[in-house]
Amino acid sequence: MENTANWYILNVMAGQENKIGLEIKSLITRSEHGKNIVDVLVPSKNIIKIKKGQKVQEAQKLFPGYVFVNADLSGEISNIITSIPKSIGFLGGKNTPKPVT
Repeated sequence: MENTANWYILNVMAGQENKIGLEIKSLITRSEHGKNIVDVLVPSKNIIKIKKGQKVQEAQKLFPGYVFVNADLSGEISNIITSIPKSIGFLGGKNTPKPVT
């Protein structure tokens, strides 16, 4: 069986990236469609902020409002992912999401 997974960008509501990323990762373990999902990324970097005179390390999202999904979107998997609450849809079109090259 050939691996037909590609990277896709899922547009989500800002501030919900980690929650939706975890929901997609849970699909891998609890659904038969999970075998179509290879990886999920919410790129971030650690930054130092000063709060109340103390240095605090925080994760800052590099692409707010987006989750990167490496998956084979054939069949129902695209609809399952976009039906997650607060996910808006894949970039590149409603019916045919375009893979990131």
